[in-house]
Amino acid sequence: MWNEIIENYESYLDGSCGNFLSDLDMHIHSQFEVSLLVLALSFILNNKDFKAVERFNDKEIGIYENISKYDVFEILIIEDIKKKIISKDKENS
Repeated sequence: MWNEIIENYESYLDGSCGNFLSDLDMHIHSQFEVSLLVLALSFILNNKDFKAVERFNDKEIGIYENISKYDVFEILIIEDIKKKIISKDKENS
C-alpha cells in the first residue's frame, strides 16, 4: 500500500493528473502525506520495522496523533484548527 501511494503521489507531482488551484493542490498534497503518515504510524504502533517511516520524524507523528483526537480532517485553515483544539480543550477541562 505504501508503494502504491508513493507511485500515485509521484504521478500527481509529475503533472499526470493536470493542474489545480493552489488551495486544492495543497489539499491533495496533504492527503497523500497524511495517508503515508497514517501508514507510518500503524507500522510504529505494531512494532513493524519499515525503513520508509523515517520520512516522518517523531514530532510530526506526535502532532498527527494529537490532531487526530480532534477530528479535523476537512479543509481548514490554521486558525480553524486552533479554534477547534481550544474549544475541545475547554470542554475537557
